[in-house]
Amino acid sequence: MPDVPAPVHEDKQTEPSAPAPAKPLIQRKHVFAASFVLLIALAALVFLVILAVNYPLHTETVRDIAIVALAAESGLIGVALIVLITQVARLANMLEYEIKPIIQNTADTVSTVRGTAAFMSEHMVSPVIKASSYTRGILRLAGAVGSLISIGSARSPAKPRADSESQPSEGGRQ
Repeated sequence: MPDVPAPVHEDKQTEPSAPAPAKPLIQRKHVFAASFVLLIALAALVFLVILAVNYPLHTETVRDIAIVALAAESGLIGVALIVLITQVARLANMLEYEIKPIIQNTADTVSTVRGTAAFMSEHMVSPVIKASSYTRGILRLAGAVGSLISIGSARSPAKPRADSESQPSEGGRQ
């Protein structure tokens, strides 16, 4: 039986692509890495227990060294905590006595600017706008009156002009 190729559809309509699925919060590679680290830590713990059982004198020495190291670490943490508390107290002091007055002065300045703007609007800008509108109204009235006058003069008979003004002399020269 001869092989018949499948028909090719060139006019395929592509479906709109769906949004990519969201990544899970914990990816698989992170789970595998955490499992591997946990397995290594468990193996190290088992190894240390075996060593502790087989070599008790060395275990006591390691224990004493670990106690001294933890005591030194506790001292360093205490000093760091004291420095942290001091810095927080200085920050609170700075906020209370330096930043708060600056914010208060800024608020006062904004209030003054707001009052100045209201005063200028009431005593400078509004009168100028009123005067401008009155002037514009008067100019429009004058234009309308001028239009009425020109319409009235167009209806009256025209006055004849003098011959010397209306017609040039012979030959176009004077």
